[in-house]
Amino acid sequence: MKKKSKNFQLNIFNKINSQNIEVNLIEGNNETEENIESKKITDIKTFSNNTNNTDIKEIEEEIEKLIKLIEYHNYRYYVLQDPEISDEEYDALFNRLRELENKYKIIKPYSPTQRLSKSIQKEFKEIKHIYPVLSLDSIYSIKELKNYLKKILKELFKNPDFINCLKETNKEILKISFIGEYKFDGISLSLTYKKELEKETEILYSLQSAATRGDGLIGEDVTLNAKTIKSIPLFITLNKNQKSQKIEYIQIRGEVILNKSDLEKINEERKKENLPLFSSTRNAASGSLRQLDPSITAKRELIFFSYDIRTFDINKNLIIYFENLVNSFSFLKSNNFLVSPNYEYITSFKFDIKDIKDIKNLNEIKIDTEIENNINYFENYIKKAKSIEDKLEYNIDGVVFKINEIKYQEYLKNTLKNYKWAIAFKFHSNEAITKIIDVEYKIGRTGIITAIAILEPVNLEGAIIKKATLHNFDYINSKDIKINDTVRIRRSGKVIPEIIEPILELRDYKKIKDIEIPKSCPYCNEILIKEGPFIKCINKNCKGIIKEKILYWVDNMDINIGEAIVSKLVDSKLVQNIADIYELKIVDIASIGNIAKKMANKIYNEIQKSKNNTFEKILFSLGINNVGQNTVKLLTTKYKNIDQLINANFEDLISIKGIGKEVAKSIIDFFKEPENIELINKLKKYLKNI
Repeated sequence: MKKKSKNFQLNIFNKINSQNIEVNLIEGNNETEENIESKKITDIKTFSNNTNNTDIKEIEEEIEKLIKLIEYHNYRYYVLQDPEISDEEYDALFNRLRELENKYKIIKPYSPTQRLSKSIQKEFKEIKHIYPVLSLDSIYSIKELKNYLKKILKELFKNPDFINCLKETNKEILKISFIGEYKFDGISLSLTYKKELEKETEILYSLQSAATRGDGLIGEDVTLNAKTIKSIPLFITLNKNQKSQKIEYIQIRGEVILNKSDLEKINEERKKENLPLFSSTRNAASGSLRQLDPSITAKRELIFFSYDIRTFDINKNLIIYFENLVNSFSFLKSNNFLVSPNYEYITSFKFDIKDIKDIKNLNEIKIDTEIENNINYFENYIKKAKSIEDKLEYNIDGVVFKINEIKYQEYLKNTLKNYKWAIAFKFHSNEAITKIIDVEYKIGRTGIITAIAILEPVNLEGAIIKKATLHNFDYINSKDIKINDTVRIRRSGKVIPEIIEPILELRDYKKIKDIEIPKSCPYCNEILIKEGPFIKCINKNCKGIIKEKILYWVDNMDINIGEAIVSKLVDSKLVQNIADIYELKIVDIASIGNIAKKMANKIYNEIQKSKNNTFEKILFSLGINNVGQNTVKLLTTKYKNIDQLINANFEDLISIKGIGKEVAKSIIDFFKEPENIELINKLKKYLKNI
C-alpha cells in the first residue's frame, strides 16, 4: 500500500510521544536499506512492548497523538498520494493504537480504527440537515450567465439587511467577488462535525454524521459508509478563540466522486460476477455510497471533495466564522480535506457608494456596465475548464460560479430547491435532439394544465427519454413549437426534461400541426379558464386534482405510494381526500389489485408512521400556494400548531421577516376555504403534531 521510505520517520513518532529511541543511522555505515527498515520496525515494536505506564491520562494522551499521526499519514497517502512511511511502519503505528484501545477500553469516535464498521444496516435512517443541502440552478450560455448576475445583484441591492450592513461598515467602494470551481459529476454529501474536546490552543470536532442531499432538508444517514472514505477526516480542529468557542457544530458539504479508471476496474469485477455494469462514474459513486454493508463501500476508491462550510452554535444557529469561501478553503485544506483543485478567484464587481442612497439608486445601466467589464473573466474560466475536461481523472459536467463573501450569500438565501448565490454553467452534455410525436395534458394539484410533449425515444445522460415538458401555452407560442417538429431537449436539473426550441431548418411544413389549447379539462371535462399564462381547471371535485393533491401529500409525508396506487385508490373511491388515507386498512390496500400482502403491510405501516410527523412537514405537505420549505420554516418558528396559524391575520403574517404580501394572501385565502378547514379538522383525529 505505502512505499518504502528513504527517510526514517520514526523520529516523528518519538517526538510526538516524547521518547528517545536510539537508532544507528550514521552516515556511511555499512547497513543496507533493508536492515535499516527492519531495525525501524523492531524499534517501534520495542517501544510498544516497553510502555507499561498505567497512568490513564498519559495513555489517553498517547492515543490522541497516535490518532493524529496515523491520520496525517492517511492524508499523505490517500489525499496527497505522497506517502512518507512504509506499510510496515504504518502497520506498527496502527497496531499500537489498537493495542492501547483494546487494553484500556479508550476508543475515540474519531480513531482510525473506527473507520470500518462490521455491522450491516437494515435500512438507511433519516437525518435532518442543520443547513439546507440544495442543488444549483443551471445555465448554458453567456447570455444566461449575464442575466443571472444581473438578477442577483439587483436582488442584493434591494435587501434591507444588506443595506444596513453597508451602513455599518461605511464602505465607499462596494466589492462583490466571485470564485469559480469545476462542477463534479458525483453525489452530494453533507458531513456534520460536533465539538468533542477543548484543548489549550485548539478545539477538536469529531465526525458525528454524514447524509445524502435527500429533499434538501432531510437526507439518508450514510455515516458508516462515509467513514470508510479515506479523504474524509474523522476529526477537524479550530484554533481556540472567543468566536470559535461558541461553535458547537460544523457542517461541510461536498461531492463524492469516482475516478474514470476506478470505474473501469469496478465494472471489470462486476462483469466477472455477471452483475449489471455501472453506466457512469456518478452512478457508481451513488451506488457505492448507498450500500447497507460498509465493507462494500470501503472496497471502492471513493473520493470526497469539499466545497462549502457552515458553523453553528449549540442551538444550531448560524455563526459566520469564515469571511469568504477562499478563507474557508484554506481551513479545509489545513484540516486534510481535498478541495476543488481548480478553483479560482474570478473577479470583483466594484460599485461606488459614497452615499448609502447610491446603493438603492444603482440603475440597470451601472450594473450592466460592471457585468460587461468583467464577463470575460468568467468566459476565460469556462474555456479553460472545457479545454482540459477530457484530461481530468474524474468527470465534470460544467463549472460553478459562487459569490465569495459568505455574508452576502446569506442575504440572498435560496429558493425551494436551489441556492441563489451560486449557479452551474453546464457544458451541454445533457442535451439531445429528437422529434415531437404528439402532446398530452397533465393536471397539477392547483388545477393548472401543463402540456407534455410525447417524443421519439432518445438517450440522454444514460436514460431513455420519451416525454418533455412544454411548460405553459405562452411558452409554446413564444418558442413556436409544433407537433412533428425536430427539437432540442435538455435536463435542466429537472426530473422531466424540457423542450429548448424547435430546429426550424429541419421543420417539415407539410407535417407540422399546431399544439391546441384544450377548452375542457381532460380529467373531468369541465370548462377551463385562462389565468395569466396558465390554463386552469377550477372544479374542486376534479379527479385529476384530487389525485395530485394526495400524491403531493404522500410524497412529502414519506408514505411510499406511487402514482399508480394513488390513482387506483381514488378510482375505487377508497380515498377521496388526504384524510381518507388514514382510514385505510391493510385489506383495503391489498384489494385494489396487483398489491402483495407484504407491500400492503409496508404501505400501511408508513401511513401509521406519518401520524408522528412534525408540524413543519405537515404544513408543507398541505401544498398551500407560494408556501415553500423556507416559508414553512419561518411560520413554524412562530406558530406551533395549525390553529395558531389559522387565527393569524394578514398583518401578523407580513410582520414575519421573510414573508411578503403575496405569500400572506395565499395563506389567508387557503384557510378561508371551508373544505380546507374541514380537511384540517379531519386530520386532527390522526396527526399527533398538527
